[in-house]
Parts: sequence; C-alpha cells; structure tokens
Amino acid sequence: RTISLVGVSLPVFWLALVALQVFYARLGWFPGPGRLEIGMEGPPRVTGLITVDAVLAGDWASLRSGLSHLMLPALVLSTFTTGLVTRVTRSSMLEVLGLEYIRTAYAKGLQERLVVLRHALRNALIPVITVVGLS
Repeated sequence: RTISLVGVSLPVFWLALVALQVFYARLGWFPGPGRLEIGMEGPPRVTGLITVDAVLAGDWASLRSGLSHLMLPALVLSTFTTGLVTRVTRSSMLEVLGLEYIRTAYAKGLQERLVVLRHALRNALIPVITVVGLS
C-alpha cells in the first residue's frame, strides 16, 4: 500500500529534487546531474546516445559513467508506473482470492503458496499485463 500510495501520489518533479538532495548531495550514492562525469570526454558522436556511442567505440569508462548517470532518473521516473502496477496487482489479487474456485482449491487441501501462485496469480495478472502494456 505504501509503495503504491507514494508512487501514484507524489509528483515526479518533486521526487526528483528530493532524490537529488538525498542520494547525491547527502549520501553521495549517485552522481550529480549531467550525462558524464565532469571533465570526462565522451565517445565519438555517432547516434547521440552516450551509452550506445560508448559501446560502438569500445569506451567502457564512458559507458560506466553514462549508465551511472541514468540510474537515478530511471528510478525516479519508474516510481509512478511501479505504484500503478502495484495498486492494480493488489486490487486484482484481492478480487480473485475471494472467488469460489480459490475456496475450492483450499478445500482440496492445497498449500497456500500453490493456490496463490498457480491459481490466483495467473488470473489476477490479466489486468496487470494490460496496465503494463499501456504504460
């Protein structure tokens, strides 16, 4: 519930500023804004994408720096989609777990893990796959 609430309700621009303040300025876990480290010369421009150009040129230092600079924005931008998918998954699972064939599976004596994974989750994933495809 917390992940879906945070992911759906927080504005992405605000979350990005907070993530920069916490993970770059305070903790130093991620590099700061930019595409590469300060002073690092990028690979020769072929496509304009640092990671693709670095792979084509065999410049592994630029690739590592480019990927490290992409991690924090990717995490921040994925919070909304993660919250949405989490909310839909939970809602769908709660609906499916109340159906009669789930009660029948429990009555047969099947383990809870088996009932949830094999019977309930398969049918609950139909709306989840739709939401993932749309997002």
